[in-house]
Amino acid sequence: MSNKKVLYHFMSDDLQHEVYEIKNLHVQSDNPSDIYQWYYHNKKEDKLLPLSFSSMKENYREFKEASLLFDDTKGVFKLLHGTEISLQRDI
Repeated sequence: MSNKKVLYHFMSDDLQHEVYEIKNLHVQSDNPSDIYQWYYHNKKEDKLLPLSFSSMKENYREFKEASLLFDDTKGVFKLLHGTEISLQRDI
């Protein structure tokens, strides 16, 4: 049995960008960054970047490097330097 579960997975239409939210199932904490992990995968540059948690609301995540606003079907990932990436949600 796995100790982690992918809660959200978003992918860009060109399949070059992905964002994951993963839950550590066996962690007991009041700190979301202990329970959840977030990653940005830039396939074009072959880079997997762990995202540094800042805050979260129901359909919004803020990181030191970026922010993610999403609903049941899509999301917008905005990098700190201003690049916005439209994403489709598949989990």
